[in-house]
Parts: sequence; C-alpha cells; structure tokens
Amino acid sequence: MRPLSVAFIIGLFAGSVVAPELSLTSLYILLVALFLAGIFLQREGLRTLVFLFAFFVVGVIRMAIADVPLHFDGLVVSFEPLRRELSDGFVCFGISGDENAVVNAMVLGDKTGISHQLRTVYSQTGASHVLALSGMHLAIIYFMLSWLVMRTMLWVYAIPELLWEKLPVERNVKLRKAVRLLLRLLPSEQIFRNIISLIILLAIWLYVILVGMSSSVVRSAVMLSVYGVSRMLFRKTDTITVLAITAFLTLMISPLSIFDIGFQMSYLAVLGIGMYMPILMSLIYKEDCNWTEKSSRFTLRNCWRWIYSSLALSFSAQIMVLPLVVFYFHTLPCYGLVTSLVVSVTAMLIVGLSLAFLASLFLPFMLLSEALAYMLSAVTHFQNVFLEHITALPFSVFTDIEINIWQLLIIYVIIFCVSRIAFILLRTSFPSQY
Repeated sequence: MRPLSVAFIIGLFAGSVVAPELSLTSLYILLVALFLAGIFLQREGLRTLVFLFAFFVVGVIRMAIADVPLHFDGLVVSFEPLRRELSDGFVCFGISGDENAVVNAMVLGDKTGISHQLRTVYSQTGASHVLALSGMHLAIIYFMLSWLVMRTMLWVYAIPELLWEKLPVERNVKLRKAVRLLLRLLPSEQIFRNIISLIILLAIWLYVILVGMSSSVVRSAVMLSVYGVSRMLFRKTDTITVLAITAFLTLMISPLSIFDIGFQMSYLAVLGIGMYMPILMSLIYKEDCNWTEKSSRFTLRNCWRWIYSSLALSFSAQIMVLPLVVFYFHTLPCYGLVTSLVVSVTAMLIVGLSLAFLASLFLPFMLLSEALAYMLSAVTHFQNVFLEHITALPFSVFTDIEINIWQLLIIYVIIFCVSRIAFILLRTSFPSQY
C-alpha cells in the first residue's frame, strides 16, 4: 500500500500540470488497460510497476475533476441546534471568557470567541494545534470511548455466563432454557468486540458532523476509521500503512487537500510518530521492545516512563513538523517539548471533562454538572496561564525566519539521512533489539 499511495500523490502533483492538456476519455481507457494488465501479468515486479502507473493515472484523473465538490452541508445544518444548545450549556454553568473560548474551540470546533492575544500566546508556544479540532482530540475521544464502552459492554456480555455459573438455574427449568438460549444467540467475543468497535466509529463520525465536518476533523476521522478497521481485521496495526491508506482515501475525496497546510502538517506529524516513536521507546523498554504493555508494580518507574513517552511522542511529531512551521509561519517556538508535555495532559482533561459535562446536561443531576463545570474551568484556566508564562520566558520564540522551498527540502533530506545513520548505528550496537 505504501508505494501505491506514493504513486497516487505523485500523480496528483503531475495532474495539476498535465491534466488540463489531456482528454479524460483517453485517460479512462488507459486506466482500464493498465488494471487489466496488472491483473493478468505473472511477474510480481511488472505487476507492481503497472499498478503504480495505474494509480498515477488515477491521480491525474482525480486532479482533472478536482472541482467536483462533495457537499454535506445538509447534515451539518441539521446538527446546528444541538451544537448551539451545547455551547450555551457552558455559559449557563459559569464557563466564560477565555476559558469558554478555548473549550468551545477544543470540543465544538468554534474558534470565533478566541481573542487575538490568546491566539498569539498559543501560536508562540507551539500549542496552536490544541485550539483546532484535529487528530489529537478525536484520538482522545476514541480511546476514552473504547475504554469505557468496551469494558462496560464486555461486562454485559459476561452476564449470561455468570447467571449460568452463579445462579441455581438447574433447579429452574424455564430459567435454564432462557439462559441457554441466550448463550447460543450470543456471538463470539471477537465478533462482539468488532460490533462495539463499529458502534464507536459511528459515534466518532456523528461527532464529526456535530462539530461542522472541517477538513482536519474529517481527515482525522478517516485515519481513526482505517486504524479501527485494520485492528478488527488484522489485529496488528502499522502506523505508516494506516497513514498511507488514509492519505489515499483523503486525496481521492479531496485531491486539492495535498496543498493544504493542515494536511501536510498532520500527516508529517503522524509520519514522524510512526518512524521515531518505536525506536525512542525501545531505548527504555529493552525486553522485546514491548512498550505498549503497562505494569502497576513500580509507580515511580511508570511515572518516569509516562513522562519519557510523552516527550518522545512530542519530539517524534515536532521533528517532522517544525521545518514546515518555519517555512509557512517564519517562527520557531523553543519550548515546544515542555509545552507539549503539559498541554497533552490538560488537553486530555479538558476533552474528557467537557464530554462528561455535556453528557450530564441531559441528566437530572444539577450538582454533578456544576462540579464538572468548575473542574473544567479550572483546568482550562491553568492551561491558559501556563502558556502565558511560557511566552514570558526569554527566547521563547524566534521570529522572522525566512527559508525557501529548496532549503526546506534540504532540511528534510538531512533529517532523513541523520535518522537513517542513527538507526544503522543502533542496529549495529544492539542487533537483538533492532
């Protein structure tokens, strides 16, 4: 999938130049011929080459009809009253000012209330991505729902078996027949998990419609959907492969997205996480490099590992994104790692507390809503004040940095070369781990 996605992206760039000069009819005929040749060719190398060129032609065709829009305005408008009601709920419970602006931006995708001064603070500290609904916010919601809903539903799934084991069903013929029938009707645990995962993905897409279906949110939802489906089908997921499939699907829907700054930055950030995160984490998880397992035996060690993993995640994303930030915005935040370490925690708390607060609005527990609103306002206020203090530090940001496109490409070539040399050295020094 990786070479096909690369070929498709190349096709998009080429299509922006050559598509106006070509006939769509001839391109469709060529595309069908290439796919037929790819199906019937015996040699693997020739087949791969033909499919690469076929996806190149797909990219040219999609760029040629890039002005064909896909409208979902009706869905977004239908959710507008609910979005307005949820936004008013924050105000009714005392969340106002900058706290209200940040919460609305992070949870409902409404950035109209953010002042210029607050926007500058977030930009200079490298935390402006927190204000825009993106992959980080959807990932927090997805994993929270997965943890909560999956555990709850698995407990419900185990009820018939518990009834059979704990209750004296052998003494009651009707109860025994009912429990036995229920056990037969239940699907296997893996199928049940897959059904719950699909329901969670459906909830994610409903949330995407609720917040307005901006390009960054849709892009993140596509990536989460590919991730979720790949986990259901293959059990193991490769970040780079998921990224390639997501890029392919996104560009098929909206080919001009490849020229969008948000598209470039989000995919470069995920690419950096997929490339560097496993290597950095394997430096401290020596045994089988299994850094996804958790242990509760040593609290201090787990705390250190959490700090290290947060720094590694931030570094992996920023090493790929910072050159692009300098190229487009001509600024370089110097305390990005420290900022990301704190903001990653506060953002998780803000999103989690916001979802709990919005859910409590539909319950007859006023005291619970007031408590959640107070905690949400306090965490948001702390995040704003922390970032304001970061901007007051000396050398917090370098401005007016000018680089051209060729210098940007050279920077990325240097990053990849240095990364490759470092990986070779690590593999030579620790052959059993790499």
